[in-house]
Amino acid sequence: MANGKKERDPRVEALRLVAAASIAIFHTFMPWFSAMTGGYGTGPGDGIIDNPIAAPLLGFINLLGSFGNNVFFCISGLFLIPAAVAAAKETGNGPDCPGYWRAQARKAARRAAPLLATIAFYVVAVLAMSAFVVPIEDATPENLPGLLGGLEFIWVYLVLMVLAPVIGWAKARLEQKPAAWRAVAAVFVVAVFAVNAYIAFVDQGDVDRGLGDWRKLMSAVTYLAAFVVGGEVSSVRLGRRAAGALLVATVAASLGVETALAHARELDLMAATSFKSTSALAFCTAVAAVLFARSCTGRERAKKPLDAPVCRAAKSVLGFYILQSLTMPLWLGELYGWLVSLYKIPWFTSVHLIGVGTAASLLLLALMLAIDQVVRLPLFRRLGLAR
Repeated sequence: MANGKKERDPRVEALRLVAAASIAIFHTFMPWFSAMTGGYGTGPGDGIIDNPIAAPLLGFINLLGSFGNNVFFCISGLFLIPAAVAAAKETGNGPDCPGYWRAQARKAARRAAPLLATIAFYVVAVLAMSAFVVPIEDATPENLPGLLGGLEFIWVYLVLMVLAPVIGWAKARLEQKPAAWRAVAAVFVVAVFAVNAYIAFVDQGDVDRGLGDWRKLMSAVTYLAAFVVGGEVSSVRLGRRAAGALLVATVAASLGVETALAHARELDLMAATSFKSTSALAFCTAVAAVLFARSCTGRERAKKPLDAPVCRAAKSVLGFYILQSLTMPLWLGELYGWLVSLYKIPWFTSVHLIGVGTAASLLLLALMLAIDQVVRLPLFRRLGLAR
C-alpha cells in the first residue's frame, strides 16, 4: 500500500497493454481476414491464402481481438470478485446485511464515474474533431446513439461491475462448500462455449446483427464467463514454469489449428474458430496469459525499471479503447488504403504486409495512449476522476 492506495501489479498491467496491442492489430487486419476467407466479399487480401506463412498468421491475428477482450474481463474478475467476497465475509457486514449492498453500490459508483466521464470526454472530442478538423463517418450529434452503441465492450464492463457484488455474494454463500461453487462456475463456462460452438459452426446468423440478437448477446455472456473465471484465477498459484508452459501450449494450439485449416483451405472453419468474441481458443489463451502474469516468485516480484512506466501507460488503456472505437471509420479506412497500395507493389509480399501492418498498429496504439496521457489523465486528476 502507498498513500492508502493499493499498488498495481506491473505484470498484470503489462498484460493489459498486450491485450490493447492485440485488439489494435486485430482491428487493422479485419478487412484482410474477411477478404481472405471470403466472408464479406473479395479484395487484395483474397490471395493471402496462397502464402503458407501469412495465411496461418492472419488466422491467428483474427483470434487476437477475442483474446484481448477476454484478458480485460478476466483481469477485472481477478480483482473485483475476490474483493466482493472478502467484503461479504466481514463481521457485521455479511451478504445479508444491507450495509454490504450499500457499500458495494458506492464502490461500483466510484468505479463507474471515471469510466462514464471518459466516454463523455472522448465523445465530445470526436464530435468536435469531426465537425471542425476532419469528417469522421457517423460522428455527428444526430448519430450519438450509434456512437455510444458502438462501445459495446464498455457497456458490458459497466454491467459486470454492477454484477460483481452479486457474484461475490453468491460465492461467499457457497464458500463453505468450495466444490459446489466451482461446479456451478464450470458448468456455466462449459455451457457458454457449447452455445458459442453452435453459433460459430452452425448458425452465425446475418452479418449485421442488432444488439438484441441472441448471437450478439452471447459475446457479452462470454465476457461474463471470463469475468467469473478471473475470480477463480485469483486463488490459483502456478509456478512460473508451469504457467509459462500452459501459455505456450495454448498459443501453439491456436497457431496449429489455424495453420492446419489454412493449409487445408478450410476458410469457413478458419472464420468459425475465431468467430467474434466467442472463440474458445482465444478464451483459453487469455486465461493462460492471466495465470502467467500472476505466477511470480518473491524474487521476480522485485521492482524493475520498467514497472513504473508500464503501470503509468496501462492507465490509458481505457482511453485507447474508447478513442480507437469512436475514430475507427477514420483511421481504419486510411490504414487499409495505405496497406492496399503497398500490397500492390510486386516485391511486397503477404508476410511484409503483416509485418508493416503490425508495426503501424503498434504506432497507432502508442499515439492514442500518448494522447490519453497528455490530455485526459491530467484533466481527470485535477477533477478527482483519475483512478
